[in-house]
Amino acid sequence: MSEINEEAMRTFTNKDGREFRVALDFPTAKRIRDEVGVNILAGKNGEGFKLLADDPIALLDAIYVTVQDQCDACGMTYQDFGRSLDVKTVGDAVDAFMAAFALMQPDEIRDLMLSAIVQGKELHHDAMKYLGEIDADRVLLDQLEIAAKAKSAKLQGATTPTTLN
Repeated sequence: MSEINEEAMRTFTNKDGREFRVALDFPTAKRIRDEVGVNILAGKNGEGFKLLADDPIALLDAIYVTVQDQCDACGMTYQDFGRSLDVKTVGDAVDAFMAAFALMQPDEIRDLMLSAIVQGKELHHDAMKYLGEIDADRVLLDQLEIAAKAKSAKLQGATTPTTLN
């Protein structure tokens, strides 16, 4: 798949701007099994990997195992790593992990998985763009409503007789 940059797909950046490259090979898969308790290569049809998808904490633990050497090199602990992620960067880290996992699969499965990851990112981008447009429309509507209420109040104030006591 020449149109997909497999190397770039295995990288993500935390909220502090530090870039990580997910390194997943057989020894790392064994470390994930030993440290996280999930054999991501077990079973047919990705049953082992599905176990991680059902447990976000185990998935982040597995991601940490794949970047632990990089964390150790910069003095980043497990807790530091976890705190360096937010909603967006967790999604990017999961995508990078999925890409690294895909690269361990036979060619036909690998190509399907990588294409699915790319399409998922494109759909996410399009959805976020659309939500941003909706949000901008909401802000405009809110501003128009505030202006209409202010004008209505001003008009009512001008036509409402005042009483003197």
